[in-house]
Amino acid sequence: MGFLKEVNAMKRVLLALALVGLGVGAAYPQVDNLTGGVFIFHSPPGLVYTDTEDYCATYATQWAIRSCDQQNPRVDSEDITVWYVLAAWDSTKHFCGVEFGLGAYDPDICGFVDNAQCPASAQIIPYGAWPGPGTGVSMAAAGEPWDGNFIPVYFFAAYAYAPGLVPLSVHPGTGFGGFANCLTPPTSYPAYCFGAMGLFMPGVPCCPVYVPQHVCCVGEECYLVSEEECAGMGGEWHPEWYSCEGNPCQPTQPHVCCVGQDCYLVLETECAQMGGVFHPGWNSCEGNPCNTPPPTHVCCVGETCYVIREGQCTSMGGVFHADWDSCSPNPCRLPHVCCIGETCQLLLDTECAAAGGVFHPTWNSCTPNPCRLPHVCCVGGTCSLVLDTECAQLGGVFHPDWNSCTPNPCVLLHVCCVGCQGCCLVLETECAQMGGVWHPEWDSCDPQPCDIYTPAEPSSWGAIKAMFRR
Repeated sequence: MGFLKEVNAMKRVLLALALVGLGVGAAYPQVDNLTGGVFIFHSPPGLVYTDTEDYCATYATQWAIRSCDQQNPRVDSEDITVWYVLAAWDSTKHFCGVEFGLGAYDPDICGFVDNAQCPASAQIIPYGAWPGPGTGVSMAAAGEPWDGNFIPVYFFAAYAYAPGLVPLSVHPGTGFGGFANCLTPPTSYPAYCFGAMGLFMPGVPCCPVYVPQHVCCVGEECYLVSEEECAGMGGEWHPEWYSCEGNPCQPTQPHVCCVGQDCYLVLETECAQMGGVFHPGWNSCEGNPCNTPPPTHVCCVGETCYVIREGQCTSMGGVFHADWDSCSPNPCRLPHVCCIGETCQLLLDTECAAAGGVFHPTWNSCTPNPCRLPHVCCVGGTCSLVLDTECAQLGGVFHPDWNSCTPNPCVLLHVCCVGCQGCCLVLETECAQMGGVWHPEWDSCDPQPCDIYTPAEPSSWGAIKAMFRR
């Protein structure tokens, strides 16, 4: 983040003032670990814009979503619609800094009429001609920190004029997009992914990732955190322990001691005197865990693979596979959308990379094809960026090699060859009416470019010249 990477003095001062004003106290590891966070672009269906409403407050009371599958990154209305930028994780978080940008998009496809940070009290530094293409914004909490999940950090009100994508991205001035927690000093966490708003076409959804949490012992205090956060706390991480129940970090608590296949609940020192093996993560001798411990097999938590016991897998919300014994290669990975140009295939990430494609781990279907992109459609002299099927519905001529309506390529005159030496500078539709061959790559009839074509009937050529007289 800009104010964390010290690339901008103003941002450093702003964040420092904001954090001092918050009076940050003790850390709460679960809520301060911002790993796996994402930026979601969401437009609530049915929300009508008025210039008198507080849209940050309106979201919380009427339009809040609580899961990834409730997001709507698509607008199909010509009226003013409201777009929220949501910060989301796999659980509730607590943070004090936000930084993101808007990527490259055609400014002719939409027009912003309003935009503001959520909440309005947040301090903000825009970058460039915000909110235009290739611009960004940095924010710091000036009062209460952001707290929760799937919560708005910004909103836009905009008209949609033509099909296209408006993507969220990293801040172009710093190369960073993500979040900062409220610790002193704060720690920055890059966003896992960025959504995109689709105008009259599918947008790009973005979902938080699951961050495994295990026991971290800081002295005799027990926390459930990620390995990275445990290291930052100076603690000892125990990936084999999944619960702080009974506080396995306190050696004064009795836990399971296995002396051979006999089970005892004793202190660690007593277990050592008995010549046993102390298990601080086990709190009960019920079922005698010392006599044939439960077998370990593959547990899939999303696409993350562990070889653990079934009970541990269940406590993590995973799927236990008793017939799988190895995570190499990872059997939990699933094929997702791989865009090879505009061709969609369901592949693994490694297969997609070998094919030279772009892997989309949050997209799971090629129906309809999410890889297709809008290109130029000429309806007479009117240019639109749409899909080929939409162009056909409009009765237009689709140009898959043209990607911009600026300048308008549909009103440019190009060479139309009708017979030997029958050269005209006309529109494509006019050339089609004449039965000619249109050459958008040729802009002049001097020198004569049409000599290679078969002569047309004299009467046809005369009618053509009389029609266009060019």
